[in-house]
Amino acid sequence: SIAIGYSQGGRQVLQSLSLNPCRYHAAVIISAHPGLLTQEERMLRLENDQVWANRFRTEGWDELMEKWNGQAVFGGMPPPFVRYEKHYDRTRLAETLITGSLGRQPDLRPMIAALQIPVLWMTGACDAHSSAIAGSVTLSHPLSAKIQVPKACHRVPWENPDFFYNTLS
Repeated sequence: SIAIGYSQGGRQVLQSLSLNPCRYHAAVIISAHPGLLTQEERMLRLENDQVWANRFRTEGWDELMEKWNGQAVFGGMPPPFVRYEKHYDRTRLAETLITGSLGRQPDLRPMIAALQIPVLWMTGACDAHSSAIAGSVTLSHPLSAKIQVPKACHRVPWENPDFFYNTLS
């Protein structure tokens, strides 16, 4: 089986691999972070995620989505889809930001470097932050690769779906 994860889902795949590196035959990681390097970075991230969690609990949906989509990680690209409040449980979203915070994740770079499966690590060419982070990751398997997807920022599968799907096929 092949594990595939985008952003926080990519971090969840990495955490799953850290617990059981033989669980999958290959992995595709998209716009994910392998882990912050210092305790200070982790604390700052936890604080930031708490702010966002509070916003998800209290702010008006349209204003919240405008702020969320305006984050630097999205590179100023318009969202490729509309999120309707009726499709989400805002309390669960807030809880996910806290329980799944990057600030709670250990640095998984050593585990990633030791993986004995092929890993395809994808970032958007317009996402300098995720691309720089990908540069800090060592992929050891000879069939592993890092790809920067043209005309995409953080939301790779939706911002350049043709390139994304052609790469996977």
